[in-house]
Amino acid sequence: MQFKQTQIVKIGSQALFREGDHLDINKINDLAHSVKRLRDERGVMSILVTSGAVALGKMNTTVSELNGSPLASRVAAAVGQFELMNLYKLSLGEDIAQILATHHSILSEERRGPFIEMMNLLLGKGIFPVVNYNDAVDDYEITHVADFTDNDRLAEELASMMKTDRVVILSNVDGFMDGEGKLIEKVAADANYEELLSLCNGTSSKGTGGMRSKVAIAERLTKQGIEVIVGNSARDLEGLINGTIACTHFMPA
Repeated sequence: MQFKQTQIVKIGSQALFREGDHLDINKINDLAHSVKRLRDERGVMSILVTSGAVALGKMNTTVSELNGSPLASRVAAAVGQFELMNLYKLSLGEDIAQILATHHSILSEERRGPFIEMMNLLLGKGIFPVVNYNDAVDDYEITHVADFTDNDRLAEELASMMKTDRVVILSNVDGFMDGEGKLIEKVAADANYEELLSLCNGTSSKGTGGMRSKVAIAERLTKQGIEVIVGNSARDLEGLINGTIACTHFMPA
């Protein structure tokens, strides 16, 4: 099966949860319907990068009793990942594959080739890879959040490896704001990223990623010819891509 485009769609922990620590199942359902429509009607195939396993696992009563244990986050990841994938399967149906990546499997030259081959096979069959960082067995992301922030970097590495056309990062805000809090809808390929990064501050409370990591990733990916979109997970994915819904488009070189 040939597709016109491929894209990474990344949704963070903060975007998946409503106030009061409740998982917003409608977000997953809406995302699933959008990527299926894009595949079937427009020939755009998506790789989903999802966070949320640790946050979801911590909602489990037994896991919450481990609070303070050095293994608490790993146990939460193991419990939460199972529940998270069940939700994606309910929304996407049979056309789904779980990919639990580790730092080594993504960055190792030895494993990169077989990984890309497997991903291309899934995409060619119209199967959506749902990718998360495997915090249960490799706590690199948890202990090195400056490098792999809430799967933002994982999305970047996948986009670079798979040479996707774009990366859509879904957050709980409409996009990148200027110093006065006004949405910047378009960032040119030759923009001064040092100046843009100076406007960023902080990380999200549920996850570990903030706007700074997203802008830094956009700078690197656009130099590779990959478009980056940062938008609100509450909005329609197709509208964000089309530009009919306000968000930030980082234009590729």
